[in-house]
Amino acid sequence: MTHAEKRAAALADARQILETAKGAARALTPQESSRIESLVADANHAKLAQAADEARAPYASVVKYSEPKHDTAMAVGAALGVRAITPSTTGFGRAEWSQDIVTSLDLPTFLDAIPNAVKHSITEPSLKVAVIADDNTAAVYAAGAEVTAADPTTTLVTLNPYRIATLTEISREVVSAMPDSALRAFGASLITSVRRKVEDLALNGSGSSQPTGILNTAGAWGVALGGTISNLDFLADAVEKVQRAGGQPTAIVTSPAVVRELLQVKSATTGSNLPVIQANAAQPFADLGTGLVLNGLPVIVSTSVPANGGASGNQSYLAVLDGAALHYAFQSPSSGAAPVELARSTEGSDYFAKDLVALRATARFDLAVANPLGLCIVSGITVA
Repeated sequence: MTHAEKRAAALADARQILETAKGAARALTPQESSRIESLVADANHAKLAQAADEARAPYASVVKYSEPKHDTAMAVGAALGVRAITPSTTGFGRAEWSQDIVTSLDLPTFLDAIPNAVKHSITEPSLKVAVIADDNTAAVYAAGAEVTAADPTTTLVTLNPYRIATLTEISREVVSAMPDSALRAFGASLITSVRRKVEDLALNGSGSSQPTGILNTAGAWGVALGGTISNLDFLADAVEKVQRAGGQPTAIVTSPAVVRELLQVKSATTGSNLPVIQANAAQPFADLGTGLVLNGLPVIVSTSVPANGGASGNQSYLAVLDGAALHYAFQSPSSGAAPVELARSTEGSDYFAKDLVALRATARFDLAVANPLGLCIVSGITVA
C-alpha cells in the first residue's frame, strides 16, 4: 500500500467514525476520540513520508496524486465533527503541533470561584435567561382554595458571547527543537493571555462591542471609601445594601493591592498582629489565587481589578456580590468541547516563505449581572 493509500484509508476511517456519531446524534465516546486522534496521526505520518519520497524522486516537481490542501483538517473538521472531540487534559504538545486540527482546553477564571454564580456552556450564538426579580407574590391559601396566578417581575438576560483571540507565530525550527514540555508551556501561555482578557472584560468591560464588566454595572449599589482602610465599616455598609435588596452576599472580589491593605488592618487596635483577613482552609478554589476569607465571605483576587484609579492614580475597588445575580457564558462549537480552541496552521503564503507555524487560541465569552442590586462596589480605596 502506498503512502497516499495509507493516508486516504486513515482519513476514511476517521470520517466513518464521525459520520456514525453524527448519524446517531451523539457526541464521540472517549474511545472514538482516541481512535480519531490515532488515525489523524497516521495520516500525517503518511503525508510526511509521501513528501519525503517526492523530494527524493528524480523529478520532484511531478505531483503523484492530487488531494485538497490540508485535507487532514477538512476530514476531521468537516461539519464541526472534529470539534466534538474529547477536550485535551494535557495541553498542546508534540502531537497537536503536528496537525492542523483544533484542540479544546479548559479556561479557569476567577468567576468559577464565586459561589452561586451561574455558568452557562452553550453551543448557540446567544442565550436568553429569564430571571425573576424580588418576588413577593406568594400568599397563604386555605386548603382546597384556588391558587391564583401571580405576575412577578421578570428580567430577561441575553448573553451574546464575544470572540476573544490571540495568535502567535513561531519558527518551525524552534518548534522542532523544543521538547514536548516546552511546547505545552508555550501553548499554555496563549491560554493565559485569553484568560487575562476574559477576566479584564468580566470586570472592566465597557459594554460597547464587548461585555459590560462587573465594575461598570449600571444600577449597582455603591460605597465611596475615599481613603485608606482603617476598619471594616465600609464592608458592613456594602453587605447591608445587598441584603436590603433581598440578596445574599457570597463573595468579595478585589485586587492584590487591596488585599495587601486588608492584611495590614489588625483584628485588635493594640497588641495584635492578627489581620482581619484570614486564610480559609475550607476554601476550595486555592488554585485560582484565593483562599482568604473576610467576615465569612471568600475573598477572590484578580489582577484585573484596577489599582490605579482616582485623581491620584492610587485607588482600587472591592466588589461585594450575590453570586446568584451573576450569569456568564462560554460558547463552544459543539457539546462537550472545552471553552478554548487551540488551532495550528501553516497555510498563509507568508508562513510558507518564512517557514513559520501559527498558533491561535480562541474563546467566546459574555457576562451579565441579572440583578444589579445584588452587587455593591466599594470605590476610592487608597492603596500603596
